[in-house]
Amino acid sequence: MLSVAMMFAANACSDTGTNAPPAKAQSANAPGPAQSSNGLGQPAQLAPGAKSGGTRTPAKNLTAADVAKLKWLVGSYRGTGADKPFFNRYRLDGTTLKVQGFEDEAMTKQVQAADYELIDGMFANPIGEHRFAASEITDDHVQFVSVTDEGLAYRLTKLDDGKIKATFENPGADAKASHTTLTLEPLKK
Repeated sequence: MLSVAMMFAANACSDTGTNAPPAKAQSANAPGPAQSSNGLGQPAQLAPGAKSGGTRTPAKNLTAADVAKLKWLVGSYRGTGADKPFFNRYRLDGTTLKVQGFEDEAMTKQVQAADYELIDGMFANPIGEHRFAASEITDDHVQFVSVTDEGLAYRLTKLDDGKIKATFENPGADAKASHTTLTLEPLKK
């Protein structure tokens, strides 16, 4: 199962450092969300770019306009639903999403970092043991698929109250996917 203790940064990021994700070209995003899981372990629907059998592929035609749709993700969050709370910060710098994971709410002790970059139509973090690329970006969610571990995926979904739902999918044994859902709550400034 994916390491959820550090949120999706733990899964989407490699060790501390910068990761250069694949880039985008043209928008391959669906107009609305294609839910990968309901968080209750029920079967996921395939997102655009997915192949039959549940194998998802990174979008290779994303653009700067697609990355700009992620402005809803910018901020600092306290994650819950794991064994212990975790803390993340997301910043957009042009077509790069900078993700930092911290072990404390004051965000003084960084434990992980990754940069998702748009390169040649692909938006991904290209460095590290566990690398992910976007398969879909919309105004209210982003779906990432693993480029190193077949079947692993996670989805960040914007909720109405400023929170974010993070859903992780692991193919598991016997091809029975397991789902873990975490909630990110904005930290008060």
